[in-house]
Amino acid sequence: MKRREKGHGGFVIKKGSSKISITHPEGKWSALSSSSGGYSDTLNEIILTNKESTSKGFIVGISPNINTASLVSKIHGLTAVSALAIADPDHPASEEGEGGNRISIVLMVDADLPQATMARAAITATESVTCAFQQLMFGRSDTKEIASGSDSICIIVLSNAECERRLYNAGKHSKLGELIGKAVTEAVLSSMGKNGATPVSQADVFKRLERFGITRTSCKEYLAANSLDPGKEFDASLERISKDKTMLSYVSSVLHIADEVSWGLIPQDAGYEVCREIICAVISKDAPKSDDIITDLVSAISMAAIKDE
Repeated sequence: MKRREKGHGGFVIKKGSSKISITHPEGKWSALSSSSGGYSDTLNEIILTNKESTSKGFIVGISPNINTASLVSKIHGLTAVSALAIADPDHPASEEGEGGNRISIVLMVDADLPQATMARAAITATESVTCAFQQLMFGRSDTKEIASGSDSICIIVLSNAECERRLYNAGKHSKLGELIGKAVTEAVLSSMGKNGATPVSQADVFKRLERFGITRTSCKEYLAANSLDPGKEFDASLERISKDKTMLSYVSSVLHIADEVSWGLIPQDAGYEVCREIICAVISKDAPKSDDIITDLVSAISMAAIKDE
């Protein structure tokens, strides 16, 4: 019986400066790609590079920066699940205009999975990516919603066809699905961290407002439109406010109410009045009333920054 590399389901992962290769010493394994390439049981190696990666015409993903790859393994009994994630939450736009967050995941399962189970494993992995994005409160500027996933994602599932264990359920309420969920979420969060997106970097007032198109410049534009002088220390005041954890808590509370209003869970008038109470009580009582939660929030933060000088 051939010895398997502990923790990676027998798959051998070799990282280099310009590529990552994945093989299996037993030579018989199957692959399923969620984006393109379909299903194959004849592959003997997958290579990831900083460009589109293929193996005998089988597209396995777009890997923006393999140096930020993270590998996480979860084991239960005799079953091991490993997730290799490369997650770039702020990938620069290409010549074709494609930018935004991009994620590649290779999911390795130390079990023989039917093709349908591999497809369900890919779905579970996709749902786990959503969890990672929501844990870091990433937003989408096009919809002003909290991000539910990646702009560009490829997931490839690898199954060990030589394994005596044949598993049929990879849903969220199965043990295999649980292992997949934990491994993928942790791997994506770890890779995002290597790309500069961490709980610390996301703990910023303007990071939370980013999906609404609100920046520090928006505050300056508000003051200019209302003939108010920002003063020499305005930028420094905004920076202090953006990093203040108490202010972040207030702003997050207001934004959550705004989200529930947009979802139809809270009536607009009731949600607006509660947000006004929070804004006037703890951010700035001088913020003018506009009947729009986000506009009031911008004016309140701007006025608070002037007072903070």
